[in-house]
Amino acid sequence: MSQFDGSKTTVDDRGSVSIPEPVREAAGISPGDDVRWTVGEDGTVTLEVLEGTYGAFDDVDPVEGPDRDRVDAVIDTDRTPEFEQ
Repeated sequence: MSQFDGSKTTVDDRGSVSIPEPVREAAGISPGDDVRWTVGEDGTVTLEVLEGTYGAFDDVDPVEGPDRDRVDAVIDTDRTPEFEQ
């Protein structure tokens, strides 16, 4: 039996559910992590934590100065109407 049996959350109208903080901490779940849901034949739901890429570029310095203009130009060139909103 798990030490978190009985934790309750509610599924919202979009199908989202919040994972209780003690469960996130115990499972090592961080913002941006992906999870894989599995439903067993007996209806038991399990959750596998997959490490995400949230914050993967936090330690990269932003591009400034003349190089910034070149970066912006490449981004503008690669934009297509179907991705703009």
